[in-house]
Amino acid sequence: MIAKLSNGREIHAEMILASIGRSMNSGNLGLDIAGVATGKRGEITVDDRRETKMPGIYAVGDITGKMLLAPAASHQGLVAVENTFGGNETMDCTVVKHGTTPTF
Repeated sequence: MIAKLSNGREIHAEMILASIGRSMNSGNLGLDIAGVATGKRGEITVDDRRETKMPGIYAVGDITGKMLLAPAASHQGLVAVENTFGGNETMDCTVVKHGTTPTF
């Protein structure tokens, strides 16, 4: 197979995997029973502190539907853990955009 890139370059390969779109896998988790709100696509809605509408319940990563990137999820996790232990941290998206290491 040959994949032609927009810059004219060709890539020769035995196989090509095309992955388009993502879907949330939050159904059948009982989120509604726990009082955790979800959006139209099934994403768990959180505030800047990564907390859901239910105090003490946090969500991070792709399931929140925000910045589907591993570095973003890592930082979201740090924010959520800090807040779980009484902190008042918020997600600073510039940390992910600039590739710096978050500090508390």
